[in-house]
Amino acid sequence: MSKEDTHLSVLNSLEGLISEVLLQPYTFRAISSHNVHLGVNSKWFIPDRILDDIHMLYVVSGEGTYVVEDRTIRLTQNHLLFLMNGTRHYAYRKQDTSFRIIPMRFRIYDPTEDKLIVSRIKPFHFCYCPGNRMLIQNLFETIHKYRQLPPSITKDALVHAVLSHALAAIHSDYESALNRHKIHPGIAKLKEYIDDRPTERSSLPQLAEVAGLSAHYCSKKFHQAYGMPLKEYQVMKRMEYAEYLLQHSNQSVKELALIIGYPDPYTFSKQFKKYRGYSPSSVTPAL
Repeated sequence: MSKEDTHLSVLNSLEGLISEVLLQPYTFRAISSHNVHLGVNSKWFIPDRILDDIHMLYVVSGEGTYVVEDRTIRLTQNHLLFLMNGTRHYAYRKQDTSFRIIPMRFRIYDPTEDKLIVSRIKPFHFCYCPGNRMLIQNLFETIHKYRQLPPSITKDALVHAVLSHALAAIHSDYESALNRHKIHPGIAKLKEYIDDRPTERSSLPQLAEVAGLSAHYCSKKFHQAYGMPLKEYQVMKRMEYAEYLLQHSNQSVKELALIIGYPDPYTFSKQFKKYRGYSPSSVTPAL
């Protein structure tokens, strides 16, 4: 099977899962959800298993590994993994870095029979990096938040609505990733430039000069290639570097704020939490 056939099969299978619920008096029901932040050396292991539940997770930060049907999948920041029910898998993590994931399991629910049912969609799985990172992470976090509500019709309706939104958003985002144009060599050079200089605060014209493009065209092509605005990518890499320093140095949050280029620790902490999902003071040093 070619890569193109595989991608098309994923899109068709996702669409089939959504249709299975829309065309019947069914809803999606979350079986479990977690917002897990594992510190350095924390144990995490999932034994070999095949579930009747549909399983998906989003990696906020860190690194782990899933083995799915004998395929090894390395999961790092902004990876989304989807496993249809009936898919064999096991998992483990790299223990020298922190690891934050939002995993969940869900099923199709038949309200007329008051029972959970197994989807008829043939087992499939896929893993990719969402272009619209902030939307996907927010949807996963919202599903988890609603999952914690006391049992009620309202809770069931909210979870179903957001799960439906998440699946539709993943379908759309995955399709957009496949249709993304070939990355311009100047844009690839610019990404490498930013990655190597996380604390540098270059202006858009300066960054466009690195790419050898006009500012407007550079901004547009970067967003197309990497799924986020150029300036947002700069901030994301700055926060990744900040977390590395928090793990591997003895500086205080105040000292690190100055190193990263923030006038005060409050502003730095607020932006760090926005992009990493937790406060800098909660990061466990790896020393």
